[in-house]
Amino acid sequence: MNARSLLIVAVLVGAGVGANHLLFGDAPAPIDLKTLQRLTANNLEEQLKLFENERARTRAILFQSLADENLEVRCAAAFLLGYYRDEDAVHSLGQHLTLEYKSDRLWKRLPRYGTYPAVEALVRIGKPSVREMLRILETSDDAHERALAARVIYYVEGDDLARLVVGFAAERQKDPAKKEKLLAAIPLVRGGEFPAGPKNAAPVEK
Repeated sequence: MNARSLLIVAVLVGAGVGANHLLFGDAPAPIDLKTLQRLTANNLEEQLKLFENERARTRAILFQSLADENLEVRCAAAFLLGYYRDEDAVHSLGQHLTLEYKSDRLWKRLPRYGTYPAVEALVRIGKPSVREMLRILETSDDAHERALAARVIYYVEGDDLARLVVGFAAERQKDPAKKEKLLAAIPLVRGGEFPAGPKNAAPVEK
């Protein structure tokens, strides 16, 4: 199978370390804490380097896959970047905020996310997502994109702080046009469910 197919399989069978080994057959086998404690300093450094190389290759494929022509691959990549809570992915996920998952026969059995996987990923990543969502709110004219960005801020900051965060950003903004957009976004920052996706999609885990 190619990397695209493996990426889809990784999401179908579950994310985590196992996804890396599905993507890379030559990746180092996982080792437990007791094994780590028995490693010498040199062996431990070598093992850590192998893990870091694996992580870098995984991230490279996921970032590339966000632009894949296949919708399922783009959704899977967004899901995994959120699962790994990759802070460096915030800007890229923001560019795919309106990426919409539509189920087909392959995914009906075991969907892993709801309608907007990039939104869920940004919520999982948490606080590092807020600045990018504020940037979208102060620059975008797309009502759908703005509503999703506001929803991310709500779920990251919570009901008590979310609107205050947007209001404070508006207060500090010197550009009149951007300030106006931020102020207009405050009513959009509210709770509620994400737009309907598969009923058994994985819930957002903060």
